[in-house]
Amino acid sequence: MRVGVFTPLLSQLPLPEVLKKLKAHGISTVELGTGNYPGDAHCKLSMLEDSTTLSTFKKTLADQGFSISALSCHGNPLHPDRDRAKRDQETSRKTILLAEKLGVPVVVDFSGCPGDSPAAQRPNWVTCPWPPEYLETLKWQWDEVVAPYWTQHAKGGYMTKADAMTFKGPDGTNPDMQKLDTDNDGRISEQEWRKYTDAGSMGKSGTSGSTTK
Repeated sequence: MRVGVFTPLLSQLPLPEVLKKLKAHGISTVELGTGNYPGDAHCKLSMLEDSTTLSTFKKTLADQGFSISALSCHGNPLHPDRDRAKRDQETSRKTILLAEKLGVPVVVDFSGCPGDSPAAQRPNWVTCPWPPEYLETLKWQWDEVVAPYWTQHAKGGYMTKADAMTFKGPDGTNPDMQKLDTDNDGRISEQEWRKYTDAGSMGKSGTSGSTTK
């Protein structure tokens, strides 16, 4: 067994000092934050565009005998504040790309928590099945925000038209692809999906259709 440390706990120290401190305790594995809630004190996403800094970073770890167990970027990609959500989504996407360059097999993220309707300003975490409107909110969150976003994210930020057609409105109808695929590129972006559902095209706020199995 190897013991590792989540280094945002030591964000006040530069990476070389962190490694030196941990090595003194027999620790040789780290989980590094790349942004969002963990911050990026020890691992910058700008290394994606800076091969020299990336090489220096790798050498710093290798010289001290350290391996990276995971990169962490947990934020809220489903935040009802669109600017906040977009920022966290982009950090997640870039973290995955950096993990690939570093040969790190694990990226830690949060699934995210939406609001309770397209008009929400803050996340709303439904933790109780009663009163019944809580379950209606949960259904809307899952079917119109969570599942579509992660379907897109797993495929590089887009859904295919076939993916989009697995979602149905409360009347059992599929999305109107002419209204959904606004740029007519054959792919459905997260922004296109959110704009479509916010307009009520998949049903009124607080209601949702079901995902076909």
